[in-house]
Amino acid sequence: MIRLAIVLVILVAAAYGALTFYYGTGDPCGMLAKEQDSTWEELSRAFSEEPTARQCVDELWREWFGG
Repeated sequence: MIRLAIVLVILVAAAYGALTFYYGTGDPCGMLAKEQDSTWEELSRAFSEEPTARQCVDELWREWFGG
């Protein structure tokens, strides 16, 4: 059971590391701005106020998986 937990932690860390390397930031809003090829200011205007990390994650999910 402990091995499974270790493997899951390694997989999550590898996925996060790959995304951080690809987007150049670990911040979900920074990833979203790069995904949409926009600046942070344009992204902030798209939301009524400065987006939360959760809003950026939800929007990234929609970008990646169309959901």
